Amino acid sequence: MRFHDPYAKGNTITRTIRIDEGYDDILKHEANRHGISVNQIMDQQIRRYVETYRFFDKTNAATLSASTLRALMEGLDEETIMKISYELGKERPHELMLRRGIQPTYETSLWYIQEVLGDHSGWFTAIISTRGEHENINLSHAYGYKWSLFLSGYLKELFEEVLEIKPEVTVLSSSTNFAFKVRDIEKKWGSIREQKDV
Repeated sequence: MRFHDPYAKGNTITRTIRIDEGYDDILKHEANRHGISVNQIMDQQIRRYVETYRFFDKTNAATLSASTLRALMEGLDEETIMKISYELGKERPHELMLRRGIQPTYETSLWYIQEVLGDHSGWFTAIISTRGEHENINLSHAYGYKWSLFLSGYLKELFEEVLEIKPEVTVLSSSTNFAFKVRDIEKKWGSIREQKDV
């Protein structure tokens, strides 16, 4: 399931750019390897810049490998992880959406979770599905149980403190799951999209 990009206007323009020939060789190779066009690669990278990377200059963000993150998390006890996750989750996602000029709603928060934290930042792969009266947000990753624990507190704070909806949270070794009743979401945020499992 993809959510509306709050920056996109739906129309495209043509822009000519100049790049080093060596970069172009790599782009063509990667496009061929993935079975897509160079234009698609450029579009993906521009979207990532607009939605995420341009904000990194002001946040002193660091990129860590999966093994480094996992090792750091394993060095913390569960109580410390939950304390940190709750403290950060109370304000950080809200602040980072506002910094992007986006008001936190249920839909914009799902966009932020899926696109910014998931696709661009590599925190997890998000699968969001609606079945009958239930909405499910599953976040799978390769960083271990303690990362699942961190996600559970961090995003539970966003849902409960900012969005004012209470999820049922399941923490597993390689995923965190948030389950909601559709009626609870709609009571606070109005009708959610008519979209089924993706």
